[in-house]
Amino acid sequence: MARRDDIDLINQSKKIIKTVSIPPQPKIVMEIKSELGMADPDFDRIARLVCGDTSLCAMILKVAHSPMFGADRFHSVDKAIERVLASLGADTFYNILVDTSLRRRAGTHKLDGFYSHSEVVAKSCAYLANKTGLVSSDIAYMAGLFHDCGVPVLVEKFDNYIGIAEIAMGLVPAKSLSGEQKSIIGIEGDMFKTDHCVVGYLFARLWGLSKSVSDVILYHHYVDIDIHKDKTTKDLAAMLLLSEFLCLFYDNVDNDAYRDIEQWAAFNNKVVVHLNIDSQDIIDMKDDVMEF
Repeated sequence: MARRDDIDLINQSKKIIKTVSIPPQPKIVMEIKSELGMADPDFDRIARLVCGDTSLCAMILKVAHSPMFGADRFHSVDKAIERVLASLGADTFYNILVDTSLRRRAGTHKLDGFYSHSEVVAKSCAYLANKTGLVSSDIAYMAGLFHDCGVPVLVEKFDNYIGIAEIAMGLVPAKSLSGEQKSIIGIEGDMFKTDHCVVGYLFARLWGLSKSVSDVILYHHYVDIDIHKDKTTKDLAAMLLLSEFLCLFYDNVDNDAYRDIEQWAAFNNKVVVHLNIDSQDIIDMKDDVMEF
């Protein structure tokens, strides 16, 4: 779905990041994805694969037993993995698998708070998916989890990127939308001839994420969600923009991007209309997100 100028930027970005390795999808993830794609997946084989990687197994069970997923606890590790698969379903289990793999990746770079930010946005996206019924919570969770995955890649590629990484993970402020100041994408383009949205898109495609999720990552700083013609992609884009705003309150960061909820709603009117919400709804959603 990328536009002509974005295709050129994507091709240019591929050349720029050749000197830094976007980590390939781990072999175990590919093997389990292949097994889950079978008509009759072998849960016992999947459990053996997971249990063969002790640290991955522990991380999967930790996430699965969290309030977000609420899987039952089991004393036997292999039985616990099978029970998680059976109780949560293949799609949710795969999301947890990818989640833990990304968590491993995030733990190797210098950027504090990257994973916690991504996790909260992912939870918020899943919450909005359940609340609106527009898309499955699984695909919404993936969009939120991976939306800023280009940031740690650029941190590793460019020594001076760390200075703007926090801005990249933040909202597009009202001043950028009104033209009073340059957007983070513009700043990144000037400094590095690429941006975290494009790099994140390439990361998502390499990891085999869906086209909808990949396209949302590519344009996740665009408030004009009409750029997306596919309904699922547009739904995800709206949820991601709202989630990033809601997570400002969870993260307890100083919000100098917008004066208040009403100003955000005015600049993100297409999101508000698409999700059929108003300012009071956003306040209620904010309170729900604060309970994560």
